[in-house]
Amino acid sequence: MVSQANIVILIIACSTVCTVVLLVALLLGGARPGAGRVLLASVVGSLVWNVAGLLMFMDPGRAMAWNRVMILGMAWIFFTFFHFALLFVGHRRHGWLVYTGYALFVILAVLDIAGFVIHSVTITPTTFTYEPGPAMPFVFAAGYLYLGLALYYLLRTYRTHSDPFFRNKIRYPISGLVVFMIGGASNASPVLGVFALDHVGNLIMVALVVYAIVRHRLLDLRFVLRSGLVYSGITVVVTAAYLLMIYALGLATSRRSGFEQSLQAIALAVAFAVAILLMRNVIQHWADRVFFRDRFDYQELLHNASHALRETLDLQDLTRTTMDLLDRYLHVQRQAIFLLEGNRYACHPRLRRGWSQAPGRSWELALDSPLVLHLKNDLGPMDLDLVDSNPRFRGLLQQERALLSDLDARLMIPLVAKGTVVGILVLGSKRSGEAWSVDELSLLSTLADQLGVAIDHARLYGHLQASYQELKSTQDHLVQTERLLAMGQIASGVAHDFNNLLTALQGRIDLAIAECRDEHVLSILQALKRSAHRGSDTVKRLLAFTRMSADRDFRSLEIDEILEGTLALVETQRREREEVAGVRIEVVRNLDAGCRVLGSPGDLRDAFVNLFLNAFDAMPKGGTLTVKSMIDGDLVVITVTDTGVGMTEEVRRQVFDPFFTTKGFQGSGLGLSMVYAIAKRHGGDVTVASQPWHGSTFRVRLPHVDDVPDLPAFDPVPDPPKGAEILVVEDDPEVGEILGAMIVNMGLKAFVVHDALEALTLCSERPFDVVLTDLGLPGMSGRTLAKEIGARWPGTPVVMVTGWTLDDMDPSEGIVQMLTKPLRMDALKEAIVRAMAHRANAPHRPVEDPR
Repeated sequence: MVSQANIVILIIACSTVCTVVLLVALLLGGARPGAGRVLLASVVGSLVWNVAGLLMFMDPGRAMAWNRVMILGMAWIFFTFFHFALLFVGHRRHGWLVYTGYALFVILAVLDIAGFVIHSVTITPTTFTYEPGPAMPFVFAAGYLYLGLALYYLLRTYRTHSDPFFRNKIRYPISGLVVFMIGGASNASPVLGVFALDHVGNLIMVALVVYAIVRHRLLDLRFVLRSGLVYSGITVVVTAAYLLMIYALGLATSRRSGFEQSLQAIALAVAFAVAILLMRNVIQHWADRVFFRDRFDYQELLHNASHALRETLDLQDLTRTTMDLLDRYLHVQRQAIFLLEGNRYACHPRLRRGWSQAPGRSWELALDSPLVLHLKNDLGPMDLDLVDSNPRFRGLLQQERALLSDLDARLMIPLVAKGTVVGILVLGSKRSGEAWSVDELSLLSTLADQLGVAIDHARLYGHLQASYQELKSTQDHLVQTERLLAMGQIASGVAHDFNNLLTALQGRIDLAIAECRDEHVLSILQALKRSAHRGSDTVKRLLAFTRMSADRDFRSLEIDEILEGTLALVETQRREREEVAGVRIEVVRNLDAGCRVLGSPGDLRDAFVNLFLNAFDAMPKGGTLTVKSMIDGDLVVITVTDTGVGMTEEVRRQVFDPFFTTKGFQGSGLGLSMVYAIAKRHGGDVTVASQPWHGSTFRVRLPHVDDVPDLPAFDPVPDPPKGAEILVVEDDPEVGEILGAMIVNMGLKAFVVHDALEALTLCSERPFDVVLTDLGLPGMSGRTLAKEIGARWPGTPVVMVTGWTLDDMDPSEGIVQMLTKPLRMDALKEAIVRAMAHRANAPHRPVEDPR
């Protein structure tokens, strides 16, 4: 049967062993000056107390002497641990308490040696009793006063300190001190004192301090003893295995000669040494994995994190990889990453794990939040337990406190890049519920630094990619725009040449009609005239298609006429697709008469050309284009529906954005944005409804015009005064000849020249009633000629006759009217009459003397 004394001896022996381990760890770890040395002195006192207690039970004859030594060790612990606590928390203002404590220790030592603390001690195999002396209350009062002060300073520092590293260092010593004080208090009662509860408390305290040194680097000591014991143990195992093999070999070869045994022993030793050498790395890896699993996992985490963060520049991959590693190695399931976005830190759903967002509540932190300002200043992990205890966080907004409540987080770590906090890593509790160790906090800080730099690089890479794509898209569209501009310029040049040809043709037809008296021939000439008019309309459509038209005057329009004209314009495109590609596109018209709007015919024609051609492109295998117009209240609604491939919702939302196209290099990305701009300029809008493979419907809404004022009735254009002199400046001889003939047919005098210098020379010789000039002339443009005539002979009206298209007509240039080729005789007559009327109201200066 185990006696009570044996149980006490076992408890004290365990406490003694733990104290020796702690003492060796402090000695081998190289304790720093100050707090480390005082802790070493306190551990020496603990060792004295434990050894004296052990000897007291093992040598009952000297129990009283060993008891006095034990009390000295215990008193030494009281005052040295208080001194250690003050130095450890950096409190140096109450040094007098330290000196007072050591003075009290001297007094207690004298009282103990004199026998005033314990009168007698009785130890038998079954009992242990003692008789307290009169100084016993004084010993406990002084000792627990100083232990209580040590606990007070440690707790106050724990509650107010902002460094979670330091808080974790003293968490376990505080717990150990509380247990030690509870166990030591048992000595005040003779009944409880016999169970050696004070040594149990000391055992727990020492174990907690050792754990704090190993786990949380208390005093930043290097716990080399653990490594030494581990590898020493491995060495013992390997040596024992080798000796066993030698012993077995000796038994197996006992009958052989000594020489043979020696050779076999040498061969076995060499083989064993080679095997151990080859297995060295495996053994070391196994030892690290088994005995230093935390450090091994941390190194592996940093290695894997460095590799993963280096291999990717995608922000989502970075965050997902980081969360996976933290969950795998640190067993943290609840994680969130707040990234800097403008003037806030935001956490999107893809940046969090294990948390669900409360309805209607956003996960954001302002730049001026006390939490953010604290992280920016300290640039280290922040324990969120400080929020309620630290005065600096009293300024938290209600929404921020609600966010912290939703998070229920335990740690916030800044992600820093180039001195700027680019994000915040928020972690919940570990699955085990353990506090964060110093190693883990250091690991998280290192990982956060790497992640911050990686996030910054990923964002820079993303910006570069976006800029590159934008630049590439802009370049592509510039090339396409240049192509369109070149095509427009070519078309304008072709139109100019055609206009000259049609002017000559139409002028000769008009002259022939004026002189023809045969009805049959007259009908033929009228047919030719209509054909010439259709040719003129074709040229105008070509200019409209290439966007070279400058028609910007708003007037009352029948939208049905615009739609019919535009459908006629794109008819060639429809027939080409049908005849060349075999794609049949049917056009269905459902036009409501009376749909009148106020607008520019050229702009509206451009808009509908784009809608129709887009509809053709959306039906690569053919289909039906339905064009409908109707009046809906105060609006005219034009619906363009195709049965094509349709659009996804993402494409539908961007379809009116400038430079957005799904056609690659074949599209400019400006067509539908131009449709939108034209609709807005006309006081309306345009919308689109579409689904993939179910076609698209564009609706253009324009303000409806109810009442159209009647056009004033104009009197017939009178004939110009007979004998008026008209100067014609035309570089094309045939066109100049026709214009001259038409003027002569009106009863006027025509003077035809072919360049601007010749025209100026002729104007200096005689006054002209009207000057008709082409725009493109050799040596000087028609505009420059008009300015020159206006400056030298004020009052001389200039009429511009051109096959080009002009955006404007500046009156300061002296041009009073413009005529577009091909022109009819009646239009020419009207222009001359109006120009002469303008001349009559303008000042006139005599012709300059040519000398």
